[in-house]
Amino acid sequence: MCSKINSFPHRDTQLDLYRAGVMIYIVCVIHVLYWLQIGGEPLKSLALFEMPVIFFISGAALSLSKPKRSLWRTVWNRLRRVLFPYYVYACMMVLPLVALTLCCWVCGEVEGLSFPQKLQSFVLHYGWHDVMLILSCKVIPQVPYVFHLWFIVPYLVLTCTFGLQQRLYRLIGNRGGYCGLAVLAFLLTLWTGYFTTLAGYNLFLVAGWLFYKQLSWAKVYWLTLFACVALGCYLLAGEPFCPMQNHKFPVDALFVVYGFTVLGLLSVTVGRFTLPHNRLLDRWNKAGYTIYLYQNVSYAIVAPFLHRLCTLPLSECVQGVGAAVMLFVLSTALSYVFVPLERLGMRCIDACAEWLRCLSCRLRG
Repeated sequence: MCSKINSFPHRDTQLDLYRAGVMIYIVCVIHVLYWLQIGGEPLKSLALFEMPVIFFISGAALSLSKPKRSLWRTVWNRLRRVLFPYYVYACMMVLPLVALTLCCWVCGEVEGLSFPQKLQSFVLHYGWHDVMLILSCKVIPQVPYVFHLWFIVPYLVLTCTFGLQQRLYRLIGNRGGYCGLAVLAFLLTLWTGYFTTLAGYNLFLVAGWLFYKQLSWAKVYWLTLFACVALGCYLLAGEPFCPMQNHKFPVDALFVVYGFTVLGLLSVTVGRFTLPHNRLLDRWNKAGYTIYLYQNVSYAIVAPFLHRLCTLPLSECVQGVGAAVMLFVLSTALSYVFVPLERLGMRCIDACAEWLRCLSCRLRG
């Protein structure tokens, strides 16, 4: 992932392929291990490096992006590309629950309640607390396999405010600023015992922005060796490696060191080769975020089949590979359904935004 060059195009096809590969890894490997409870330790802990990689890739993409936008344009761009698609997804998940609930109430007998009162009763029954959980991207109540939504807020906050960090680094120097950021982050761990989620993942985001294709291979090898030694020191000091989930939520120093170790090892292995372009990877790159959001639908479909597989005399390895293949095929196929629906929802949001803008202009005029 790292090599020394002097200038870049605005589009890096290899970075797109890395992003697609990591998205496949998250949906078809990590969540198979954790959501479907296939496999055990230390495999699960060793595999849990996907978020450092995805934030590093996001930072690398920022280094190749078009000339800097204003803060407002950056925030609006992130909202349209991250938050609004999530709200479209949330509506698609909740509307079937609304329809089923109303159908049961309309067909059933509820004394003393008219249809509008039944609708109001549903809204109140669902609860404003549930609505706030959805709006804050934490969870969608009564919808299965939505453990992945935690990622949205840290990613949105870090990418929206990244322009402010860029200005700060330019004032004090990029490399010196990053060293200061790392020192402050590790001081935070001494005070609280762990990083905050934002501080931990920000280290990977800024590292991608600063160092992607900016380091010679000699420096990459030395930094990888340093990360491996640091990880070894943590383990020799008695820090338990497993389960890695305990180090990821909340992010602590061991998780950060392990993340940089894996990034270094990937750089000196995968990063040395040019990955071939193909249509499947291109699909997972372009529709990756949509696939990530709607993966719970694929898991809800695959889970019953996996339950049947578990009744057969098959090893966990075979079950895991079978589940991963089914999820890959199903998620790819469903993307051709959900991407158009998402675009339709986004057009509705854009139309509402334009209507509000026009209304605001008329009121001011």
